[in-house]
Amino acid sequence: MASINSEKQRSFDFSRYPKRRIAIMFLYLGWEYDGLVKQENTLNTVEQTLFNALVRTKLIESEENCEWTRCGRTDKGVSVFNYFVKKAKIFLYFGISTSSGVDYVSCEYCFWSERSSEPEQRVKSTQELPYVKMLNGVLPKSVRVIAFAPVDKDFSARFDCIERVYTYIFPMAMATNLMVFLENFFLNF
Repeated sequence: MASINSEKQRSFDFSRYPKRRIAIMFLYLGWEYDGLVKQENTLNTVEQTLFNALVRTKLIESEENCEWTRCGRTDKGVSVFNYFVKKAKIFLYFGISTSSGVDYVSCEYCFWSERSSEPEQRVKSTQELPYVKMLNGVLPKSVRVIAFAPVDKDFSARFDCIERVYTYIFPMAMATNLMVFLENFFLNF
C-alpha cells in the first residue's frame, strides 16, 4: 500500500494529456510589479507571476516550451484591465474519467471560438477544466485571469492584434496639476 507522501511526490506525466493553444485575457494592478515582461534582473513581473501559476497548476510544463506571445508591454507601476497573451501546449485533460476527482465544467469563460470572433458563436464545452478558477486560485489578488479562448495554431497575440486602446486614468488632483503644467508649457508655441 502506497503511503500518502509517496503519492504526493509522484511526478506529473505531461505526455499523457492532449495539448492545444489558447489565449488568455487578464488584468493586473501593476504598482507592486516591475512591469509586465519577464526580466533577467527581477522575478517581480506580472509575466513571471503568470508563468509560476501556469506551472503550479500543471497547465504548462515550463516557460521555455509554451510558445508564449503577448500583445504589448507595460512599465513598472502601470495597471492594465484587459490584456491578451497566447499560450500553446496548454493541457486540457480530455478523456479523464470523473473518478479521477476532476470535475468538468462548461466553458463559461470562453470569449471567442476557434473560427469566429462573433459572440453568438462562443465555444461551449463540457470537457473543459475551469482554467480561470484554477489560475485565479494560485495567482495573487493583484493579477486576475478574466477569460480564455481556443486559438488557431498560427495565432499570435502580438501580430493578430487588431487594435490597442490606451485609457489613462489619473487622480483628479494629479490631472488638474498636469493640465496647469501643460497649459503653461505650450504658451510659447
